[in-house]
Amino acid sequence: MKVVLIGNPAAGGAQGRGLDSAVHLIENRAGNLRVFITKRRGDAERFARAHQDADLVIAAGGDGTFNEVINGLMPAGGTVAFLPLGTTNVLAYELGQPKGLEAQVENIFNSNARNISLGKINDRYFALMAGIGFDGETVYRLNSRLKGYVGKGAYVVSGLKVWQKNIQKTMRVKTDKGDIINCRTAILSNASCYAGPHRFAPQISLYEPKLCLSVFTGRSYKSLFMFALRLVLPLPGSQDSIESRKVRWVEITSEEQQYIQVDGDYFGSISAARSAGISVVPSALYLKG
Repeated sequence: MKVVLIGNPAAGGAQGRGLDSAVHLIENRAGNLRVFITKRRGDAERFARAHQDADLVIAAGGDGTFNEVINGLMPAGGTVAFLPLGTTNVLAYELGQPKGLEAQVENIFNSNARNISLGKINDRYFALMAGIGFDGETVYRLNSRLKGYVGKGAYVVSGLKVWQKNIQKTMRVKTDKGDIINCRTAILSNASCYAGPHRFAPQISLYEPKLCLSVFTGRSYKSLFMFALRLVLPLPGSQDSIESRKVRWVEITSEEQQYIQVDGDYFGSISAARSAGISVVPSALYLKG
């Protein structure tokens, strides 16, 4: 069995802590292990693309590392696994992974591979979500140095800065069923969790060949603030400013610049000159763990 481990030593500010232990544990389970350590953005994708013939590719890092790995394997596909060493590790919550590195490694090798769907925005694949609008701009304006010090708290700081000015921006979403929705933020979820253990889109899963479209249509600062809280907290009460539905594809346009995040990392933007096409890719690859 040919196993490839692609590790990000900077994930979660760990600076390699846990990565050496992961290598040792996996070596004890996989006789033919090749290890590749990333130094800069794009390395994980490049390593995965060069080893599409591997029986198993393990991404050891955060959700961004996993995103790079799947983009390196697609469209050919393959079998992947995730060792959560990052700041947020949404995928670990989505999969219900056990706590502790040793238990996580055992879970990878003792579990059956399951076929999962992916999302795709223009030419980029994603495992968890793509967000356009408020959360995309929050990621775009994130202070990476602050993230290294305070972790998730850096997203809160960035979100508060974006909160007051984002409310005026609008976009147009066309769905596969012909619906036209005017909104201020759109999130396409391929998984139920968002930003942690909270299941923001409980009606969707990695194993279903659909995405969950959630749009924010509110017009007040308070409603946007409550929408941002609902991304990360299971709040009771009305959700009048949020509409959700399952889709296979959407097209999003805007006359204003709208920033995009994909699996928690900045991806790009749309504007009057550039739209975004987002679709589900059924049975894209196999996932263990």
